[in-house]
Amino acid sequence: SATVLLLVTHYFIYRSVVSALDVTHLRSRVTLLLVFMALALSIPLAMLAHRLHGDAIARTVHTLSSFWLGLALHLVFFLALGWAAHGISRLVGRPLAMGAAVSLAAVLAFSASLYGLWNANHPVVTSLEVEISELPESWEGRTVVQLSDVHLGSVHGRRFLRHVVEMVNALDPEAVFITGDLLNGSSSDLDRFEDLLDALQARRGVFFVTGNHESYARLTTSLEFLKQTKIRVLDDECIEMDGLQVVGIGFPWFSKKRASLNPFDRDGCHRPEKPSILLYHTPTDVRERFADRDTQQVRSYFAPNTSFAFAAEAGVDLQLSGHTLAGQMFPVGILLRILWNGFDRGLHRIGDFTHYVSSGTGTWGPPVRTGSRSEIVAITLRKRRRSD
Repeated sequence: SATVLLLVTHYFIYRSVVSALDVTHLRSRVTLLLVFMALALSIPLAMLAHRLHGDAIARTVHTLSSFWLGLALHLVFFLALGWAAHGISRLVGRPLAMGAAVSLAAVLAFSASLYGLWNANHPVVTSLEVEISELPESWEGRTVVQLSDVHLGSVHGRRFLRHVVEMVNALDPEAVFITGDLLNGSSSDLDRFEDLLDALQARRGVFFVTGNHESYARLTTSLEFLKQTKIRVLDDECIEMDGLQVVGIGFPWFSKKRASLNPFDRDGCHRPEKPSILLYHTPTDVRERFADRDTQQVRSYFAPNTSFAFAAEAGVDLQLSGHTLAGQMFPVGILLRILWNGFDRGLHRIGDFTHYVSSGTGTWGPPVRTGSRSEIVAITLRKRRRSD
């Protein structure tokens, strides 16, 4: 489980500190061990306290424990490099003192975590153009904004959301599309975000599809809260705005009755001859969304189908996704790029089909980014030019 993994990683940090400081006194070793085990357990306990209470004290403790998680993960990475350097130096006959290796690892981990904290709280605007066949003239040159994985909660609170809203409104978007994980999983303090979410300005509205984290606050609670705002939830449905179709498909976690809700099979919902944008949280082929539950989960996490054949064959022009956070922390992004076949971030074109994977606006877990940038995506729509 995650708690066991936390205990193991903190034990590794403890062993490194004991070796570096040459701690031999039993009482000192036991004290250090208890401190690191307490730090490990503070992470799930702080998360539980925030979920149950959500008051200012619980939010502060949760934020501090989340930052410690990021620092601890960086410590593990740099300490592993330190141990490797120590071992290699002994093999070549020029031993490196373990104390020096651990001290350097601590400095690097702390520096990386501070940079990652700043980076995570200063999202950038990623601007791009996407060509769409048969795009109506009224949409030519218009900008739509994608937000994904904002993860509103104790770590990313009102101050962060206010900054995001100001950045989005400055882009003067035609529409705002939120591709899941707007909420981080706490059901106790959602109302404090209502006025700021209502402050999002877009001429044709703000649209949302669920991600996996909406279920952690209980899906019904998340949806009831969102219904209090101006945000329109698209739950396996289509809308048309002046000739442009928007298809919103929710994350496959929540219901077993999905095959009958496929908007691509519903009469009059989606017309393949018309231009369309698909909102779907994970950067995977959407057909798994309507498969059996086990296939849904495996494809969403461990064996992603990145062919996107279903959407392309259905006539979708642009699919917007998120979920991966582009790895968030180095070196996770390297592994994630391999797992997701290169579709872990950025713009991809497959014939007339275009897919964009946002690296996310917020963060999950540690409020730290050392492997990617937090982003707000501004997409200018263009009519696809016919080739001669």
